[in-house]
Amino acid sequence: MSSASGAISGQMSRRSLIRLAVLSLALPAAHSAYAEISLATAINRCARFRALSQRGAKAYAQLALNVMPEAAQKTLATVQRLFQQGFEDLAQASLTPDLVKQIAVLQGEATKLLALINEKPKLEQLVMVNTQADKVLSLAHKATEALSQASASASKAASGKIIDMAGRQRMLSQRMAKNYYLTAANVNLTAATQQIQQDKIEFNAAMAVLIKTPISTNAIREDLELCSAQWFLFEGALDLPRNRADAMKNVASTSERLLELTNSLTDKYEKALKDVLGNV
Repeated sequence: MSSASGAISGQMSRRSLIRLAVLSLALPAAHSAYAEISLATAINRCARFRALSQRGAKAYAQLALNVMPEAAQKTLATVQRLFQQGFEDLAQASLTPDLVKQIAVLQGEATKLLALINEKPKLEQLVMVNTQADKVLSLAHKATEALSQASASASKAASGKIIDMAGRQRMLSQRMAKNYYLTAANVNLTAATQQIQQDKIEFNAAMAVLIKTPISTNAIREDLELCSAQWFLFEGALDLPRNRADAMKNVASTSERLLELTNSLTDKYEKALKDVLGNV
């Protein structure tokens, strides 16, 4: 485990964390330096933070349990990069002062989470990592909801909710996997088990809504079919015994594939809504 933690530290230096923290202070000022991003893109970026919070905690749990450690290390590096990229993109959005404050608070808590998951993976640290990840999730969810309601136009607000819902599927895939590993480590056993069941219900309900959504290109319909198929595999993996190495690997691989598909789906909704409504 010491070599794994050393690799993580190499990928994610203290300097990187400091640079990420500084970005929150410069958030309002950075706006004029680049082209402004659309509201649809801002919603997508903020919604992605929800999944990143849970994905980071999931990868940390994998390392603590020695489940596909090399893949988990790469995941942590990706989580750091996407957090930083997301905040840089949001700095180019036209946000109200209240939203700027929300994003700044969110970025501060995300920086704390990144610092935690950069430490040597320990089972006894899972509670602290999980608590911070859920704090980031809550703040990201509130900011995403605020962004989706930022336009006075009812059609644009409704469109924002579609991106929000598709983006939330990313988070659910990662939270279910994270909670699977928490139960494997006998951490928050009852709460984690209950959350998995609730998330299964929510994921199924959201898929039903997205399938019926009028804004559905051929590419979106194809992704929805792939997501449904992958969800079947992932849901089955979640029901496998927690004390089997092959089961834990199965959850890791199927959750990453589902994340990839739901992320593609969300991006396609963002593009489709831009095409229909313009640069919302």
